[in-house]
Amino acid sequence: LTADRAEMANPSPQPVPTGTSREGVGTQIGRFTILRQLGRGSEGVVYLARDPELGRDVAIKTRSPDQAPNRQIAELLVNTARTASTLSHPNIVPVFEAGMHQGTPYVVYEYVPGPTLARLLASRGPLPLARAVIMMSQLLAGVALIHSRGLLHGDIKPGNVLVGTDGRARLADFGLLRDANAQHVRPTSGTLRYLSPECLDGSP
Repeated sequence: LTADRAEMANPSPQPVPTGTSREGVGTQIGRFTILRQLGRGSEGVVYLARDPELGRDVAIKTRSPDQAPNRQIAELLVNTARTASTLSHPNIVPVFEAGMHQGTPYVVYEYVPGPTLARLLASRGPLPLARAVIMMSQLLAGVALIHSRGLLHGDIKPGNVLVGTDGRARLADFGLLRDANAQHVRPTSGTLRYLSPECLDGSP
């Protein structure tokens, strides 16, 4: 969920805003109807979708159509999402569910209207000190909950922080969530620019 969000008042398909795509619009992933593409990265695609059963918009992350199927990776992503779904905190984007659709894994998140912290910083520059302190306190509270469960987020960076229209910061994208005591972790798991020295050299 590293794509920027733009609020959508009407759940029916609308003209595509700048920076979004009509790819997949109107198709189904499980019971969810794709409304538009929110973003695309190296690890997959994020869509805005409609849940017809609960009548709400959600964000769905799935692997890119051009990525080769890999059952082991698919099962890992779904299992990781299920673990993430147990995390409940005001500063964590909740995972609603996860599953497989035509052999491809998908994860359903709460849809949070608003930009990523990365986009906010790029458009407005450094945050005022008071706001930065509040936002950092919010994120640390979310991280504290994750650590209290014996887990590590694995990829904390501005692109994985959503800032809602209420100004609240939320940690998102738990694709690299793992046990804090995991022994077999690739040193490069995560985003190189934001990795700690310990991750790079394999230290505990």
